[in-house]
Amino acid sequence: MEKYIVDEYAFQMKPYQDLEYNTKIYTQNGIIKSKQTPLEIIKGSCMAYYSNYEGRRQATMHKTKYKYKVPIILCKIKGIYAFPTNSPGNYQTEWIFVNNLIKINEINKQQSEIQYKDGSKIITHISAHILNKQLTRTYALMHMVNMDKGADHH
Repeated sequence: MEKYIVDEYAFQMKPYQDLEYNTKIYTQNGIIKSKQTPLEIIKGSCMAYYSNYEGRRQATMHKTKYKYKVPIILCKIKGIYAFPTNSPGNYQTEWIFVNNLIKINEINKQQSEIQYKDGSKIITHISAHILNKQLTRTYALMHMVNMDKGADHH
């Protein structure tokens, strides 16, 4: 796929390195492979929803005081929020979309299983502690945005 735009059916993006593709996107409709990097997909998706990544990131940092691994609002109307598992520029960074996420289960200290609304389960090499911390920060952002009556609705 040339240019993937994140929608409300996306679960997770993982870096994927082979000769042709850079990202595996896990969705309600199966796995999609893209030539774009996960961060390129996030940035392109922000643009598709009439915003830009840096603006979203800066606004979230300003409102929440988060400085690192900042959650991103891709589309408020569709409820698409994501968080990075590491620094967004790090090649190993995965992006988790919270709108379909049900629960995070610890497998061991370095592995977790993320469970989604449709029953899908995806194993990731990130600790449940880190994932839950990022999820809590993203839920806090969602709450702040929903409580802000003057906020733009995109």
